[in-house]
Amino acid sequence: NFYLALQELKLSADEVVYVGDNPYHDFKGAKQIGIYTVRIFQGEFKDVRLDDDYEADAEIKTIRGLLKIVK
Repeated sequence: NFYLALQELKLSADEVVYVGDNPYHDFKGAKQIGIYTVRIFQGEFKDVRLDDDYEADAEIKTIRGLLKIVK
């Protein structure tokens, strides 16, 4: 799905930031193709920690924290 989205948007992986909250499903695939991933610690998964393969490249507590990352 990530490849399809990049093709449709005519973007490369290094031009995209993927933000999610679920380490079970959100980050592994995106990281494998070179998309920078950001995990927001809110919602039902805020207390879940997994090994590095399943965690994001960066972490934020609020969506405002994303501004520091994308600058």
